[in-house]
Amino acid sequence: MMNIAQSSLALLLIVAAASNTDASYLRKLGGTTIATNVKTYAAYGDYAPAMLAAVNKQRATKGLSPLCLNKKLHSAA
Repeated sequence: MMNIAQSSLALLLIVAAASNTDASYLRKLGGTTIATNVKTYAAYGDYAPAMLAAVNKQRATKGLSPLCLNKKLHSAA
């Protein structure tokens, strides 16, 4: 039991240190906006076909069969 507590405490300290480092970096930005090349989508239909094409392109390089979209599964999700 003591081993688990020590492991958990060590993990907590590592996460806290990493989180603190990220927070410090963000504070140094001082509200500066960094431009990124990230495209945003409002609806599933806007990105699903493009994402599927990208995934299938990668799968083809590994000799895997292509995937397809499932409207019933999407609706259920």
